[in-house]
Amino acid sequence: SSVLSEKHQRGEEITLDDIISAVKEEDVLVIEVIEQIGSTLGRAIAGLINLFNPELVVIGGKMAKVEDYLMLPLKSAVQKHSLNMINKDTKIKLAKLGEKGGSIGVCMLSRSKLLGLL
Repeated sequence: SSVLSEKHQRGEEITLDDIISAVKEEDVLVIEVIEQIGSTLGRAIAGLINLFNPELVVIGGKMAKVEDYLMLPLKSAVQKHSLNMINKDTKIKLAKLGEKGGSIGVCMLSRSKLLGLL
């Protein structure tokens, strides 16, 4: 059972905000789902690390709000599925700007394009 079970039984839509709230209430079922997401995302990031060898991978958006519940399985999957020589140079961090990071990035890119800096 989950905190979200009643909402699901009533036929209401479960949003990402509901899931994040359930994680903060330490709902075990929802935490397990977040861990699976982290593991799957970690495998995908490992493939990208193997291809591009980045120095830094930044995780942002609403999912960054669940912090360690996402990051621990994500980092574990990256360690498991990426090449050790490449992996040791890559850092994985949560975005400090949170949900606003994408919007701020687009504004900065537009401003630079407008001013002819690019």
